Amino acid sequence: MSLQGQGTFEFPSPVGGIPLSRDFAPSILFAIVYAALVPAFAHRLINKASRTLLLLGCLFFCVERVVIFSFRAEESHDTSSGTSEFFLTYMQTTWGVGFVTIAQSWVVVLRAFLVNSTKGPEADGIETTADGDMERPLTARSSEMDYPPASNRAVCNDGFMVDKPRERFWFRRILGFGRLVLLAANIIDTVAGGLYWNALRSAGAARTTQQLRYVGTGLALFTNIAMFVIVLWACFTHRVPSRAALYHALISSMLIIIAIYRLVVMRFQTTSLLSSAPGSLNSTASKTSFYVLHVLPEWFATLLMVSINVREWYGTGLKGDGSLSPFGGHLFSLLRRGRKLRT
Repeated sequence: MSLQGQGTFEFPSPVGGIPLSRDFAPSILFAIVYAALVPAFAHRLINKASRTLLLLGCLFFCVERVVIFSFRAEESHDTSSGTSEFFLTYMQTTWGVGFVTIAQSWVVVLRAFLVNSTKGPEADGIETTADGDMERPLTARSSEMDYPPASNRAVCNDGFMVDKPRERFWFRRILGFGRLVLLAANIIDTVAGGLYWNALRSAGAARTTQQLRYVGTGLALFTNIAMFVIVLWACFTHRVPSRAALYHALISSMLIIIAIYRLVVMRFQTTSLLSSAPGSLNSTASKTSFYVLHVLPEWFATLLMVSINVREWYGTGLKGDGSLSPFGGHLFSLLRRGRKLRT
């Protein structure tokens, strides 16, 4: 089923417009360059020295982008397919959640990076609970996986490393909260994409879709700006190595560009999916802006992530910094203390 989008009321213009003949070449190009990143991510996951599950989401993202651009290239020659319910829903959903997926991995990397900077030499054989208390010794294997080399740790002015459990506690809580905000943004953008088809047929659904898109993208922008500011603060206060910090900030800046672009173009509305009027996002200038300010920064961010050994640069371990969930760690600590008191 397809809908040409002719109506008497305005609905949100589709981000990226609908596939037209001018979309064929860039769609083929980006399908190829994303496909080229898939083996690189697979290599990072297979290689024990660089293996971290934080890259798994980016691998899936690359595969999905190959799929969407392949669809877009095929349907650039068939307008009716490009305005079908399935394609419109899929396209608006994936453009909304794609860069958020990258940010979800990147905030966990930042959390590990900052948590590791608080660990002194005494933390190598000690497990630190959520509230900063030090308890049982770690096994050799868990110590190896969860703690970074000394070069990634906090260093005093006199050159000696110190353990900072209170800072570690707050880094985990603040960035754990940021991860939850990005999860909320992902869910909201998914719902907005799912409602897009209804927005073409109902003025009420159009308003709801517009509002959800603003909320989801706004949350993502807020979190990415926060990541950018926090990592620069950590860099300029010498809490973390500057090279890795600036690299993290560069990728965060790519995600900020995407969010700002989306907030700018989401104000546009149209009465027809096939319209090429100003604000329809189907003009040549609109298409160029989409590929330069939305698609290219996404690809560049993923390229930067796979170009380095994230586990080595940020001390992520297999799953992150090795702690429990943002709020579960504190609850687990309280339960463990309760068992101690009973015994």
